[in-house]
Amino acid sequence: DVGCGTGRHLPGIRERGGEPVGLDLSPSLLEEAARTGVPLVRGDMRALPFAECRFDGLTSLFTSFGYFSRDEDRTVVQEAVRVLRPAGFHVLDFLNRDRVLAHPNPESERESRGWRIRERRRIEDEDGGRVVKRVTVLGESSEEPVVDYEERVNLWGAAELTELLRASGLRVLREWGEYDGASFDPRASSRHVWLS
Repeated sequence: DVGCGTGRHLPGIRERGGEPVGLDLSPSLLEEAARTGVPLVRGDMRALPFAECRFDGLTSLFTSFGYFSRDEDRTVVQEAVRVLRPAGFHVLDFLNRDRVLAHPNPESERESRGWRIRERRRIEDEDGGRVVKRVTVLGESSEEPVVDYEERVNLWGAAELTELLRASGLRVLREWGEYDGASFDPRASSRHVWLS
């Protein structure tokens, strides 16, 4: 699982008979992922620290793609292809650009484990577009930020990301627009999931 973060998907992969390995660049996220008991590797998805043809499958879930320049995003897909065995599968889960642009949801707040998480979003139009999300974590009764950071994700459109997968040597087998298996609808789907 490339960009495994805290390892949220690793137990599910293992429960379905897989032998997952999680990869992430963040030591703190990998520290939390260690609770899964799954092998973890600290590394950069632009230069995967694995031999060619090493894996039967590779996943990139919950928008763990799109955080670099567009050329580097292309390199991420090429690296995925490099470490896949012949006839291996690749699952890419990404946001639906058209829906993000139509419904940008500029601000939201939620609670999790006694923390308030405030998110503010804006769209930047440079280099094909990107969504910029400022995340502020606050204590239960304080306005003083405990954590404050910004995420930037390139807004790859459905057609251009499909073409990137194909140009990298992947053959798209199926596409979904939601985690429940619904078909992809460019106007309504919240996600875009490719199986190659």
